[in-house]
Amino acid sequence: MLELKSIAEEEAACLAAFEGVSLGQLVEFCHHDIPLERLLQPAKERIWYILLYKREIEIAKRLRYFRPHIEPLPEHLAQMDFDFKQAALEFERLSDLCNTEKKKHSAILEDSSQSCGDRLLLLERIRIYEKRVEQADQIAQNAWNDFSDDVIANFSLLVEEHNRLHPESPWERPNLFDKA
Repeated sequence: MLELKSIAEEEAACLAAFEGVSLGQLVEFCHHDIPLERLLQPAKERIWYILLYKREIEIAKRLRYFRPHIEPLPEHLAQMDFDFKQAALEFERLSDLCNTEKKKHSAILEDSSQSCGDRLLLLERIRIYEKRVEQADQIAQNAWNDFSDDVIANFSLLVEEHNRLHPESPWERPNLFDKA
């Protein structure tokens, strides 16, 4: 049986576990039904959210299980995670390029004395960049969804190593709470 500490003690342990952890790192149970995901906000903010908005009966358990993921992934999951990171980097690169184009040409686009044809050509060029950004975003989302689905499908492969390293928070299933 899992023995939880007080909410204050679980909060302190959770905060300590995330010391030095960067955004983008894999974390465990940031959300109760997602065993592994990328940290997209500072851990402290997620902890505050849990403290403020989750049911009191669930808070200590959520804080116990919300941790940085430290053990290596099985090879096929590591490859899928790498593929996602590459797709996400391409999305960021294209987003930056699109935003640069918008800033570079914003004065021309806003200047009504410029010819309509010139402005339409620039708008079309920006639209092409935006389309490429949307496509890259979709590729990254699909890569992440594939990774997440595979984590659930292969959860048993992760459990043994996790439980060996973390007997204080053993994984039993890919969600923390029974579905209502």
